[in-house]
Amino acid sequence: MLNDRQAARVGRGLANYHRVQTLRLLAKKPDISVGQLARQLKLSQPSVTDHLKKLIDAGLLTSQRQATRSLIQLTERGKAALEFLNTLA
Repeated sequence: MLNDRQAARVGRGLANYHRVQTLRLLAKKPDISVGQLARQLKLSQPSVTDHLKKLIDAGLLTSQRQATRSLIQLTERGKAALEFLNTLA
């Protein structure tokens, strides 16, 4: 169970339309690159990178460096947050 501080951090991570879209895109296509995310979201790469950082800070994503690119993945918390959002009508 999240403490209040962690819950607030998750809330801030989800408090942006593009960040929610990012989570949904990563759930559908886990191997998507930052450049592909930028094209899908119609945002600049620096903007996408900023959103990714906020999602990582919220504990919803992880990032691992692999050669010349970063592998971005949903965490269990990120998957649970998406499941929660999908229950809202």
